[in-house]
Amino acid sequence: VGTISGTSISFGTAVVFNSATTEFISSSIDANTSKLLVTYKDGGNSNYASCRVGTVSGTSISFGTESVITSADCTNISCSVDPSTSGSVVVTYNRNWLGKGKVGVISGTSVSWGSEFVMLAGEAGYPTVRFNPSTAGSFICTFQYLSKSAMSVGTVSGTTATMGTIAYISTVEPVVNFHLAFNPFQSGQFICAFKTTGISSYIGRVVTVKLATAPSTNLTATNFIGISSAAYASGAT
Repeated sequence: VGTISGTSISFGTAVVFNSATTEFISSSIDANTSKLLVTYKDGGNSNYASCRVGTVSGTSISFGTESVITSADCTNISCSVDPSTSGSVVVTYNRNWLGKGKVGVISGTSVSWGSEFVMLAGEAGYPTVRFNPSTAGSFICTFQYLSKSAMSVGTVSGTTATMGTIAYISTVEPVVNFHLAFNPFQSGQFICAFKTTGISSYIGRVVTVKLATAPSTNLTATNFIGISSAAYASGAT
């Protein structure tokens, strides 16, 4: 855990949350309760998608026991805590390259999970999820679909998620490794960064997306306002 002061940062002592081989790590904090959710693939438990909840105090963190998200070999695990609904979380992952996910509720240092949902009927590679801080229960999923970058809006009710229609973010292909961040100063605006892979180059691209004030799960010309994008090659300034 680190503390920012001006342009410097001081860190506390590193804490081990999983002593076995650990891959596809993602984390998200609940600012309302100072609980930290860490999700990962646990090589010490059949490569299952797993998680732990940590409690932050100053620059220290203590973790509860491990919880299995799904008893299957998973990759590309991503998580997000709803900043508007205390304890509500969404986790997405690939299982046999299908885009899957679950909604959970944090209580103390444990998580109870709902039934698995499917992003779409087909492959959805490298899924990444983030809650929309402007709308409680609304989240964005980005993923590779037909080698292009795509997205859909999801809505949470309890421990159930409903996914909307698909919209392409960029038709440049193929794409991997998505990263999302909402703009805290512009309602419904977020950036999506990803890597495109070519024969001889790996190019980083970023796209700005603006949703309507009250997003629907169905992306249309009305509520999907548009995107702007830029591409950056290795070594570019």
